[in-house]
Amino acid sequence: MIAELINAATSYPGEKPDAGTRSAWFDPRIQGAVFQTIMSKQTKGPFLELGTWTGAGSTSFLARRFPNLEIICVDTWEGSPEHHRIAAYDKVRRNLWDHFCANTWNFQHRITPLKMTTVEGMEAVANSGIKPELIYVDAAHEEESVYEDVTTALRLFPDSALCGDDYATGKGSHPGVRKAVERCISEGLINKAEFGLLGRCWYSKRNWR
Repeated sequence: MIAELINAATSYPGEKPDAGTRSAWFDPRIQGAVFQTIMSKQTKGPFLELGTWTGAGSTSFLARRFPNLEIICVDTWEGSPEHHRIAAYDKVRRNLWDHFCANTWNFQHRITPLKMTTVEGMEAVANSGIKPELIYVDAAHEEESVYEDVTTALRLFPDSALCGDDYATGKGSHPGVRKAVERCISEGLINKAEFGLLGRCWYSKRNWR
């Protein structure tokens, strides 16, 4: 764990939970490709992940692919509103923290879990004096939630690179993400010329190393 966040972090349990699940949402050819474009393999980060779910997707990919990377995971591990609305998520959501700990168990020395809201987590990171190299926005998908996550990240960490997931249209997409990001662009908070997409993963080229 990152020493400056020890008091705010939630510790892993003494024994590995009997849980763990694979991710159906993360694609190394999309989100993974964006991470590898922005960061070098030798980077120590830290990487700030807003919304972690089971840790089987982006968290595990990053821990494996970037062997020196420090990862800060911010999540309530209670599920976002959509996870409570959709019964199919219940089985995983009810034991979400156990799934996360099991999936990231071998990398816990490089992972700092902050069990709090995304805004609370960003404020804790900022108050500790830590400046993330890259912030990944993948928490709640409602427009206001995404807008608050992005604007808070830009305000607290103006020198960090920024990207996020679920900017898509069509069946099964989350229009709130697209609306929030487009709102940030229209307000000049994200430079339109620096904005890009790879699949459903959006990114700003500002502060790329």
